Amino acid sequence: MAGKRIIITGQSGIGIAKAIDSFRQDASAFTKGARPPYPVKLEDIMRDIYCQQEKRRKRDTIWMDEILKLPIRDLQSLWDNAFRKMLRKVSGPKFASQDVVLHLHASFYHQETVEHISLARDELIREFKPDVFVTFIDDIYDIHARLRSPRQMFSPSYGGASEPVGCIFELLRILDWRAAEIMMTRHLAEACGRKYYLFAIKHACDTLYKLLYGESPTFYISHPITQVRKLQRAGKAEQADAIEDEIHRFEAGLSEACVCFLPTTIDEWRIRKTGDGTSESDSLFCQQLSLHVGMRRNTGNPWASCMPRPMGGRTLCGRMLMVLYLEN
Repeated sequence: MAGKRIIITGQSGIGIAKAIDSFRQDASAFTKGARPPYPVKLEDIMRDIYCQQEKRRKRDTIWMDEILKLPIRDLQSLWDNAFRKMLRKVSGPKFASQDVVLHLHASFYHQETVEHISLARDELIREFKPDVFVTFIDDIYDIHARLRSPRQMFSPSYGGASEPVGCIFELLRILDWRAAEIMMTRHLAEACGRKYYLFAIKHACDTLYKLLYGESPTFYISHPITQVRKLQRAGKAEQADAIEDEIHRFEAGLSEACVCFLPTTIDEWRIRKTGDGTSESDSLFCQQLSLHVGMRRNTGNPWASCMPRPMGGRTLCGRMLMVLYLEN
């Protein structure tokens, strides 16, 4: 039986490699002995080729400092060479029955031209013979926090914002980048005649497994969110908890037979204006509580999301799942 070929894309700051590692380690089928897919990171192959050609030492900052400053024509050639090298590897007899998950960026942010570029070629992607395309997404605040860490594009050493307004512009850039990543991946899927899914990494590993390997129908579970938040703010915790419990029961039952996409795996309502708005000093940007009322991580990150309560399986981003879910 031929191995499955999966392409997973996502913008920088998602942590695709870590999410795939979590999937391979924590999905129930794999912990019970099923053979996990072999992961291939195209950008690592690009880096290796570049370092060999330019006689450079591999280091964490080489993408920011050198590769993403190359002329676009040279970047395209580097991408093509890396993809062909990957094809030669996974086309051999060793991988004939092995599932392969290829992760790559469908869109890069070029450091010199300050624009989004796509290097993916339809004809090369077709040679990989993908079965399915998935774009990983996450809350823009969590992505922003990762991209502000040392040696990342929004870190202070690379001129990252030092004030709230600058952070807002960086968040908008992340949103724009997400849109480009989704658009390009959807185009690639259509060019190959394959299914395409948008998948938040705060979903459970088992949900991704069912999506990739199962035949279950998919549902987006639409449920009250604002109403629950209003009840919580009004001090009506019992009413809010009753709604949450009902939603959880509905989701648990539906998830037995279906793949359920959960709206609260993306929670980007975290900017709140305080004060009377009459002066600039009254506008504060602060964490808005997630619907999953849980323990907050003490990370020092102003956008840090609440830790969901442990109820369900391990998620792709390493958190325990406890979310509110859908209908239709």
